[in-house]
Amino acid sequence: KVATLASRETERLIRHHRPHLKPGPLRLFKSCGCERCSGTGYRGRTVVAEVMDVDPSVRQMISDRAPEHELAHHMQAKGIAPLVCAGIDKALAGEVCLDDVFRTLDVGTVADQPGAVA
Repeated sequence: KVATLASRETERLIRHHRPHLKPGPLRLFKSCGCERCSGTGYRGRTVVAEVMDVDPSVRQMISDRAPEHELAHHMQAKGIAPLVCAGIDKALAGEVCLDDVFRTLDVGTVADQPGAVA
C-alpha cells in the first residue's frame, strides 16, 4: 500500500479579545481590560488556520522536493491565503489584536512591517 496525504492544515491559537474594545488606528482594535478579565482585555483563544488540499500538482512538487517559496507561490496561485492573512482578517474583524497576530505567527510586530508609522 502507498500512503498519500490528502490535505495539510496549519493552525495557531491567538488570544481572543473581550467584548470591551477600544478602536485603534485604521479601525483596528486594541484590548482594554476590565474587572472580569483582571485587566488583560482577553478572553480565551481563537484559531487562525490555513488548509491546503494536496492535489496531484502539489504531490508532484513534494516528490520533486520543490523549494518552499515555489510551493507558497503555487498555493497563492490556487487562491490559498497564507496563515498571516487569516490572522489579519481576524484583526480587521476586531477579534484579535494585529500585534498578537504578528507575535504569534513570528513575523515581528506592527511597527516592524513595511510602511509602518511610528
